[in-house]
Amino acid sequence: MNKILLASLIFSLSSLALVIYDQANGDLTKDTAVLENKIKQLNQDLSLLADKYKALQSSVPVPIEDQLEKIGFKLTQLDDAVTDQSDLLKKIDPNGIIADTENWIYNSYNKLLDSSESGWSRVSSAQVLSNLNRLDDASINALAEVYTEAKRGHLQARSLQMMGDNMPEELKEPVVANLKRLMKEPGKYNNDWLRAQSVVSLSSFAEDPEVQEIFLELAKNDQNIDIARGAAEALGLEIED
Repeated sequence: MNKILLASLIFSLSSLALVIYDQANGDLTKDTAVLENKIKQLNQDLSLLADKYKALQSSVPVPIEDQLEKIGFKLTQLDDAVTDQSDLLKKIDPNGIIADTENWIYNSYNKLLDSSESGWSRVSSAQVLSNLNRLDDASINALAEVYTEAKRGHLQARSLQMMGDNMPEELKEPVVANLKRLMKEPGKYNNDWLRAQSVVSLSSFAEDPEVQEIFLELAKNDQNIDIARGAAEALGLEIED
């Protein structure tokens, strides 16, 4: 049993040393959040190894005391390596601004993907990610979910605005149907913001005959010149002033 525990401890030490070596030789300025997480993990691993070391030290016979001494020395080296990396992180980001920004991005991303959050909270989180160029496919799909479940046109417009021209294809038909509804309601062409964002999002589908028909009508009849011009430009046309 002692031999198994000793072998496990030595293997863990070797693996941990390799992680620290790789991290120390990498470009630590690229992602301080990763470095910070590595440091936390190293501290946890170091604590576990120390516990194993104490257990092994109290249970093994005296003849392998020399081996235990060597392991204790390695633990000290690992502890020094963790401390060195912590100090380096402080030098890279002394005020914690980069780390705080990464945490802000992490929390915003999780909130956007959390369907239990309100739609407005999710699109606000998407704005943070958009400002920092961190929107990905999962983010876009989450915004599409917000659009589909939204009961108010302003929230639909906001979710489309966050997607821009990256709207997923499966959302095309719902957006087309909603835009047609807006164009047929009494007081024709209601909700300028939603119409404008719908045009932007549908522009990447301008070759679709149904979308072309809608854009042509908007280009000819929409009382908002910016929306009319946007629809015309998506079709490769120009509106004369």
